[in-house]
Amino acid sequence: MVGWFWKHVALPLLVGAALIGAGVATHLVMVNRVGDRQTMGVALAAEVVEVNSKRGFKSVTISYTYSGVAREVTLRKLFGDVSVYDLGDRVTAYIEPADPDKVALAEGFASEGWRTQLPLPLALVGVVLLIRSALRPFRHKPPFTQDIR
Repeated sequence: MVGWFWKHVALPLLVGAALIGAGVATHLVMVNRVGDRQTMGVALAAEVVEVNSKRGFKSVTISYTYSGVAREVTLRKLFGDVSVYDLGDRVTAYIEPADPDKVALAEGFASEGWRTQLPLPLALVGVVLLIRSALRPFRHKPPFTQDIR
C-alpha cells in the first residue's frame, strides 16, 4: 500500500510541484535578465526586418550595428504581442556590452531564444501531474494485500 501510494500519488505530486516551481523560477530569471538589460545595457537604434506572428512562435527579428559590426537577432517573448511591430520600424534595442548578441526591447522581447518559451510548458506539465496524481486515489483503488492463513 505504501509503495503504491508513493509511486502513484506522492512522487508525481512532488515532481509536478517541482516542475511548476522550475517554470516560475525560469520566468522570473528571464524577466530579471531583460529588466537588467533594459536598465544597464547600451541603447541602440535598430530596425525591424522580420515579424513572425505564427501561433505560438511569435518573434521579431531586428538588425543593428554595434562597434562597427552589423548584426541581426531574433527576439521572442512568452505571450508577446508582435502586432506593435511592422517591417522597417525603428526601435530602441538594449544591448549587453559584454555580449552584443544579447538584446532586449522595451516591450520585453529578448534574444534568449527557446528559454523565453520554457516556463509555460514546464508549468503546464507540472499542473497536469498535480491534478492526475491528486485524483488518482479516487479513480484507482490501491491494491490490497490478502492475509494468508
